[in-house]
Amino acid sequence: MSKEYQQEVLLAYRKKAKEGVLSDNLINPTRAKLKEECLRALRARSLTGEDKEILKVFLGIHREIEDFDQGIIDYDDGRFRPLDNFLKEETDNPHIRNVDLLAWLIDFPNRPFSIWKERNTVTPSKPNLLKFLKKQFEKLRSNQKTQFAFVFLTIATFISGLIFIYPINFGEQCMYWNGSNYETTGCDVNIENKAIIALNKYKLTHLKRVTKPDTLSQKDIGKVWYTKIKLDSAEFYTDSGEYPLDTRKRLLPITPYILNKYILKKATPID
Repeated sequence: MSKEYQQEVLLAYRKKAKEGVLSDNLINPTRAKLKEECLRALRARSLTGEDKEILKVFLGIHREIEDFDQGIIDYDDGRFRPLDNFLKEETDNPHIRNVDLLAWLIDFPNRPFSIWKERNTVTPSKPNLLKFLKKQFEKLRSNQKTQFAFVFLTIATFISGLIFIYPINFGEQCMYWNGSNYETTGCDVNIENKAIIALNKYKLTHLKRVTKPDTLSQKDIGKVWYTKIKLDSAEFYTDSGEYPLDTRKRLLPITPYILNKYILKKATPID
């Protein structure tokens, strides 16, 4: 999880607390008060699809559900301790589910983290190389003898820098999912049965399908995400966000239950 996201949510919380727009449950939090605030927020606001996923992940719910009241009521107060510690700045490395829950409680707009990450991934614009070259050649023309070596060196350095900074072909400003990872392509290219989307360097680098899920173990909890494909099967990915083949679905963090159901049990030989 990005520290920037964590800091933005915490700063938004402090700002709202200072403005006096938060309830006492959040201004003077305890574990019981945080649980009470979850129920208050649930009954006061309608839930978006992202909000439902935030609550499902936090509460450890692994099925489709519309009424979260009972889930929150049954949730042990003590399990709000990490969020309580985060609000009291007694930890600087909270789990993403606690930051996402706080984002929901304070109605932070860019939530959850996967949404924030997508909206804060910037694709660098192409440098205006022609404008730069024109300016340098104007210098050269005004004082050819003294400027030639300097301009040549400057241009060579600039172009070398472009190759280093922008390793992706400037003509490839879009990408597509090849079944296991994203690949760059031109935006006007037609690839059969492939959706062409805008280039997102973070997804391009970090989002890949785990092609050998039988290698996953308990140590991968918190590092791997999944989506259900059929009743008895799931696919696993190296990062969160939208499911590449259906952007209406979101990738969820793998849990011990999912790991056991779709990987460990299947790996156990049947006598």
